[in-house]
Amino acid sequence: MDFLPVLPVRLIGWVFTIAGLGALALGAMTLNLLHKADKLPENRVDYSIWNDIILLGVWAISFVAGMGLLSYKPWAPTLLEYFCWVLGMLTLLSAATRVKIMKDKFASDPTAGPFSLRAAVVGAAFVVIPVMVLCALTIRTLHDDGVREELRLASQPHD
Repeated sequence: MDFLPVLPVRLIGWVFTIAGLGALALGAMTLNLLHKADKLPENRVDYSIWNDIILLGVWAISFVAGMGLLSYKPWAPTLLEYFCWVLGMLTLLSAATRVKIMKDKFASDPTAGPFSLRAAVVGAAFVVIPVMVLCALTIRTLHDDGVREELRLASQPHD
């Protein structure tokens, strides 16, 4: 992965702190509004509130890891790398699931016309590619020897 550039550590910290906080706030607000409107599905086989809670927990990892990276905590790079791997896998899984659901909906609706797998994959790629690039750049940065040394020196107590 030496062909990937190294990003500034502070930039990574701020991106994941803000993204995590934003996702937590938006997710909690959405769940709260759906709950107040009595719109949370209760008797559906394909839905569980626990999925949403776990997803909020994953975004909490982004927030905590970003804050830790900004504070040069020694555990932050490991936690942030873990988040990046989880985010990458969840993004790929979500995109594949959405393409399958779309294909199934087209198949069940005779008035829908032909399903374009190419269009569905291209549409999913507009989300998947930037997320995967950000995760790859972040992991590349966190594994850079110069960045590791910078984080190690910054986390040591100052006299």
